[in-house]
Amino acid sequence: MQAILHPTEENPSPPGAECIALVTRDKVHLRAMRAVPENARGTVVILGGRGDFIERYFETARDLMARGFAVAMLDMPGQGGSQ
Repeated sequence: MQAILHPTEENPSPPGAECIALVTRDKVHLRAMRAVPENARGTVVILGGRGDFIERYFETARDLMARGFAVAMLDMPGQGGSQ
C-alpha cells in the first residue's frame, strides 16, 4: 500500500509534510503524516474521529507549525487512507 497525501489548491499540505505507510502487528495498513518545522518546540498529535482524514486537518497543522510545533497525524483504521 502506497501512502500519499491529497492536497488541493485551496487546501495545500503543510510545509515539509511527509506521508508514511505503517503496518500494525496484525497487518493492518495505516496512513500517517508528519511535518516538522525547523527548531520545533514540541509535537502535537492529531487523531481524527470517525469519518475524518488527514487532509481535513491541513489548515490546523499549518497553523500549529507557524507557532513552532511539529505535527503528527494518523488516519484511524477504516478511515481516510487507512485499511
